[in-house]
Amino acid sequence: MSSSTLTRLRPREEWSEDDGPVLWWTMPLREAPYVGSPLDDDFPNYVTHWTPIPEPKDDNEIDRV
Repeated sequence: MSSSTLTRLRPREEWSEDDGPVLWWTMPLREAPYVGSPLDDDFPNYVTHWTPIPEPKDDNEIDRV
């Protein structure tokens, strides 16, 4: 996943169950993100945008860099 893919804020309407848990942000960016999905019982209604959660590289990927 490219860095621009990880940092591009997406509107709430673009999230789908296939995206799974993500980082949810308020606009303007003034607080830490909520981590989870709209399917969570405690999902906050005020978050408006999301970004994917970055996945670390495994040892094999690190050795090839």
